[in-house]
Amino acid sequence: MNTNEKIHSVITWLQRLNLKKPLIILAGLLVFILIMDNIVMPIYVRLGQEYEIPKITELTYSDAELILQDQGFKIVLESQRYDSRFPPNYVISQNPPAFTRVKKGRRVYVVTSMGERYFKVPVLVGKGERDAKLTIQAAGLILDHVSPEHSSYYPEGVISEQSIQPGREVKAGTKISIVVSIGPFPDRFLVPFVIGADLDAAERLLKKAGLQVGSISYQVTDKLLPNTVLKQSIEADTEVFSGERIDLVVSVLPDENAEAAYDSGR
Repeated sequence: MNTNEKIHSVITWLQRLNLKKPLIILAGLLVFILIMDNIVMPIYVRLGQEYEIPKITELTYSDAELILQDQGFKIVLESQRYDSRFPPNYVISQNPPAFTRVKKGRRVYVVTSMGERYFKVPVLVGKGERDAKLTIQAAGLILDHVSPEHSSYYPEGVISEQSIQPGREVKAGTKISIVVSIGPFPDRFLVPFVIGADLDAAERLLKKAGLQVGSISYQVTDKLLPNTVLKQSIEADTEVFSGERIDLVVSVLPDENAEAAYDSGR
């Protein structure tokens, strides 16, 4: 017998008994108790029940939405942010946290990933060195090397080259190098001191000074490593014209072919 049938039965019984007023009041209380016990209290208990919110982080937004809806909760996209740990559209965080006990219908606020952030490489060539450094920092990049070089086009202190082309998209924290002009090539240069340096290092020093390696001859010695510069044709700190050739004498071990030693050293 359901609740309605119980209440109807009690009312019919009271009508048949034709009870006086005190008994009618007592019977009314009985009906009230039946209503509270069978209708009101079950509804109240169900409304007060709490359920655990499932863990939805590390899932796609659509999967998280389906899981929450299936368990009687609502999903709300609170915000999105870049995060290299998660692919785009994955849930990074949720509020309330997973396993919190709440009532049905509760809103669960989530933050989703936009994936790893990429930056467009800015134009650095033509900027002053200080301006270029600030631009690199603002773009989320890291300045790697700064190389000074002569330039006949860019004035002193201006960026003449950059290692990554402008407009290319790169990850945050990518290293970029720049070349800073030190002005045009001078007409005359000072010869650097290259005695004691190995042949490769001597060539680099001469090139940096605006000069060239001339003829190379060899001298046998067992006191030095092969391809060590023993003599230079023009003394260090001598002023010469751009492109001047400097002849070198380099060491070679006894009983070795000089050309072979030279080739191996290069």
